[in-house]
Amino acid sequence: MGLTSALDLSGTKWERYEQTVLVEHALANLRSGRIVAAPTDTVYGLLAMASSSEAIDAVFQLKARPRERALPVLVQGTSQAIEACRVINGRSKDRMEELAELFWPGALTMVVSAEANPITTNVSDGSSIAVRAPDDELLRSLLTAEPLVGTSANLHGQPPGSGGLEVVNGLMGESGRSLKYLYEIGLGLVIDGRPGGSQSSTVVDLRGELPVILRDGPISSSDISDALRLPSRRRTESS
Repeated sequence: MGLTSALDLSGTKWERYEQTVLVEHALANLRSGRIVAAPTDTVYGLLAMASSSEAIDAVFQLKARPRERALPVLVQGTSQAIEACRVINGRSKDRMEELAELFWPGALTMVVSAEANPITTNVSDGSSIAVRAPDDELLRSLLTAEPLVGTSANLHGQPPGSGGLEVVNGLMGESGRSLKYLYEIGLGLVIDGRPGGSQSSTVVDLRGELPVILRDGPISSSDISDALRLPSRRRTESS
């Protein structure tokens, strides 16, 4: 396997890493409460430990994202979602498991009911969580310990970058925030590469009587309706 370029913001230059070394370096940053920017199977993402309130606060600050906008969480699969995120038994859990059989790992984020716990209170209102299992080797290597927040790598309302340098420039913004400032907020590592897709994941809310599409994406509403044998409604929100 070839080398991958990455920018460690504790320094000032891009360096090339073997995959195993890069995974350990990324995990070290995540465990220390820092944010890692990396290409995903959908769009470029910002990753942080979902159980760390300090890391989640840093994500909101880095993106200039309103706190009322919940953050999605990446998991290895349904078992990690149920156990670590405390997904509640019931309709939304049953539907999550049914859809996961068809669309995970992949570009489907599902909003389900969950018990209040450190992860749900960090990323949402404490009663629900949006979960997705990514189809990406690097991300799945980083998810061995616990779930990660995985949100698009951009300032709120702006499109995500398609490469490491573009992501850095986008997070600096028109005001010209410096690399030092991004590091002080909490960005620790930027992994270069190209995301596997060009579109954010589909988001579906499974808590109600009918599934509700919150954001259109690669998996269509008809795909979801056919899988659940139910009609779906759409309530499209900006990403």
